[in-house]
Parts: sequence; C-alpha cells; structure tokens
Amino acid sequence: MSYDEQSQVWSECIAAANAPYNQTITAYDDYIKMGINPKKLVMGLPWYGYDYICLTLSEDHVCTIAKVPFRGAPCSDAAGRQVPYKIIMKQVNSSLSGILWDENQKSPYYNYKVRLFVIAYFHNYLFDMENFYQFSFRYNILTAVYSSKLVFESV
Repeated sequence: MSYDEQSQVWSECIAAANAPYNQTITAYDDYIKMGINPKKLVMGLPWYGYDYICLTLSEDHVCTIAKVPFRGAPCSDAAGRQVPYKIIMKQVNSSLSGILWDENQKSPYYNYKVRLFVIAYFHNYLFDMENFYQFSFRYNILTAVYSSKLVFESV
C-alpha cells in the first residue's frame, strides 16, 4: 500500500501528502532490504486526498494542523478528512491558490477558505493523483528502480 502514510506523524503537526514520493520509495527499499522480491510488490495508489483545517497557514503554504494523537504519535491524518478525488478536482477551480506543487513531497495541493459568520477558516487539500502524467511518473520510476511488474487495481 502506497498511501495513508500520514496515519502517524512523529514530526511537526503540519498537513502533508498522503503518499509522499520519497517516503514511498523508502518503504519499497525497506521491503527489498528485508529480502522481499521486488516483483512481488504491489503498489496501491490513493484516489482521494485529505482536507485539513489549518490552525495557521503561512505565506509559503505550510498548514499547521490540530494535534490528534494516534498510536503514540502526537499527530495524525485524523486531523483531516478524506475527500474523493472527483470532489477535489471540482473544487480546485474555486480555491485560493489553484493547484500548487510541493517539491519536497512531490505532490500537488491547494488552499481554500471557508467563511462561517465572521470567522474565516483556511483549508489545505493534499492529494496524490493530479493527473496521468504524475501516475506515469511514479510507475516509470518504480519500474526502473525495482524492475518489477506493478499491478494496478481500482477499488
């Protein structure tokens, strides 16, 4: 499974991609180091993203999130809510930022604002499957690195 990698956050409580590229590659490397044949690895891809309410949203788009502990970790993706990819793509046109790219996580995201009475809440949407190009990129990199046949399944 190459998603839900933020269920336990041991670092800062900030919104992060569901399946950051480097974290995914590290996980595959770890399995190979354990002796698992790369041809037996199956890559699960998320068709959803997370909507996080930002406690603060910095000018460089860092979204601090509420501390919601999970299995001993101080933060988790439980601070956000899962949103289907289809909904994310519909909402992006009315976002504050349009689609942005996080170079460190190799993942797209955008920010939007919800106003309730006089209070404005900033939200940060992080998702992993922006388009076929990104899907293709992950597939080609993993295939090149691991020379494995990856199985794709829609759930």
